Amino acid sequence: MFKPQISSLQECSYMWSILGKKWRYVHALILAMLLQAIGICLPVISASPNLLLISAVIFGGTFMGITNLATTLCRQIDPNNSSRTIGIMTVVYAIGQMIGPSIAGIIADITNNYNSSLFGAAMVVFIGGCLLINCIPFEKKQTEFANEQLTTGKRKINL
Repeated sequence: MFKPQISSLQECSYMWSILGKKWRYVHALILAMLLQAIGICLPVISASPNLLLISAVIFGGTFMGITNLATTLCRQIDPNNSSRTIGIMTVVYAIGQMIGPSIAGIIADITNNYNSSLFGAAMVVFIGGCLLINCIPFEKKQTEFANEQLTTGKRKINL
């Protein structure tokens, strides 16, 4: 019964990985985060079943891709110590996963609905995507450096 859903998640993650390789990972991550922000905001606009379904598809189609792209980006940032970088990212993400719902619950209690919470979450994701624009020059330098190492044969492989 759950096989189609799991298969869809894997395909979305794979799709984002392909986009990351084609467009560079930072660009794909920015796009995924901006799409996710839109998906989070859609229920604020309307509670129509069609719009809620579109919201769920957008959100579901981006959240695994964001994780995949961010992990790949962490590997690029510090290839010799990627486990540490991914660990730091995971801790920061976990803190957000604990604090976010608490704040959303408080806001929902005050406003008697989730619209402000959803809008706030969308803004956090949107701002995060915008902040990633600063990483574009870094990724270009890393890509150029990696290409240079491959062409000169000086690439060090760590196992």
